[in-house]
Amino acid sequence: MQEFIESLDKIVTLSNSVLTYGACLVFGYVLRFIKRFPNDAIPLAVVFNGAVVFVLLADPRLAGLPMHTWATRYMVAGSLIGFIAWFSHKFAISHLEDWLASKFEIVEKLLGKPTPPVEPPKP
Repeated sequence: MQEFIESLDKIVTLSNSVLTYGACLVFGYVLRFIKRFPNDAIPLAVVFNGAVVFVLLADPRLAGLPMHTWATRYMVAGSLIGFIAWFSHKFAISHLEDWLASKFEIVEKLLGKPTPPVEPPKP
């Protein structure tokens, strides 16, 4: 139990940017597994999610800015983090998924990515 609490403490001490990035990746995967949600809308949803999560995590007292400036600034920054999360998934993480799917059958079933059939060796 103590190890679990220590793990939670490590997550809490991460920066808002890292937490927002992770939340965007998780949100994107959740949307991916919802069959009724169109895949083409996932990038937009992830960018919007980044804006919302980053604003919710930010502390307005630290900035010392008027509220409308503060909110706009953090929404833009969160949107950029959401875009980076989507971009990194599209061009890096998805390739890792494909590689894992080719190595492990369980990953293939979870991700729904069929691997090409392997022809048996000819005698």
